[in-house]
Amino acid sequence: MTMGNKGFYMQFKREDLILRDYLAADRTVLANERTFMAFIRTAIALAAAGGSLIQFFDSAATAVAGIIFLVLAVATLGWGLQRFFHYRRHLAMLQMTDWHEQIQWVKPGEGI
Repeated sequence: MTMGNKGFYMQFKREDLILRDYLAADRTVLANERTFMAFIRTAIALAAAGGSLIQFFDSAATAVAGIIFLVLAVATLGWGLQRFFHYRRHLAMLQMTDWHEQIQWVKPGEGI
């Protein structure tokens, strides 16, 4: 049985989370940003390839291929933006920006 992303995040109580959970959430936020930058990088590469095909070659076939690459670049950027904001919205529900203030730190040797 699968839950939507919203249901998955809401099943955890903030009081029950431990340091590992907060650090995992931080890593997830960073992974979302890193994935978004990969989408941007791919869109720029597609746009550069499309522009090069249009600019430097004079055949109709390369012009069509260049236009296809430009359309793919816009679509890739749009898809990346949609995914980034979708996951950012769900991760924001965790509101873990002040996690370090809520942790009860254990001194070395005391154990958990």
